[in-house]
Amino acid sequence: MYQITIGAEKCRSNWIGLIGRKIRPIIKNSGVMIVEEASDRIFLGVGTNGSNFNDEIYGILFNFFLKDLKEEYLYSHIKRYAINEYLVRVYVKVLNLFNTEEEKEILNKCFCLYSNFSLDGFYKFRLKKLKEKWHDLVLLSANNVDLLCNDYSMTVLIKHLLACLPTVCDSVNVDYLSGEYQLSFSDGEVVSVQNKDDVVMLIIDHLPDCVHLSNICAKNGVSEQITSIFDVKYVQFI
Repeated sequence: MYQITIGAEKCRSNWIGLIGRKIRPIIKNSGVMIVEEASDRIFLGVGTNGSNFNDEIYGILFNFFLKDLKEEYLYSHIKRYAINEYLVRVYVKVLNLFNTEEEKEILNKCFCLYSNFSLDGFYKFRLKKLKEKWHDLVLLSANNVDLLCNDYSMTVLIKHLLACLPTVCDSVNVDYLSGEYQLSFSDGEVVSVQNKDDVVMLIIDHLPDCVHLSNICAKNGVSEQITSIFDVKYVQFI
């Protein structure tokens, strides 16, 4: 039997919701998940019949701090520098991919998983060095505030940053089926979304060498959404 309780302040209930959505697929029908509120705190309780879930939940929480929380931190500090909300989201998504190896080392040294784990407690008292690295990226943005105030210059900056990052997979095929965009990545993952913005965000998450668009995608506007962020040379129509 495996049990863990993950808690946070009620004002951080979005953290609990996000982690719950990530944990649910791994426990499937072999356990239960319960969300409870008490006073000013909210708790996610997880119980399973198996005993091999610790590593998977460890990985979910590790990535939560390293990726999701980092993105939230960057967005909350950088959004005031730019006007275009969509470009801010894209910029933060790209910026989130920098310094990852160094940050993994920092988090590895301070992260331990307990049966009663406090998300906000760990964030406040154990993440000082990691937040210093995040703040370096905020300062970099502040020093380039002139680029963030103009849509064109911000787009050029995003394209430059993307060009500095290593690719993750070989390619992605983007199609439009039954009212949804279907993204099929060369690593085997297939994801469907309804929003054009989400298509771009998913491509950034996977950073392919090449983006293949179906003919219907070339006609419904998503191609312009993609080529506005990714250089045209990376986009092919099939």
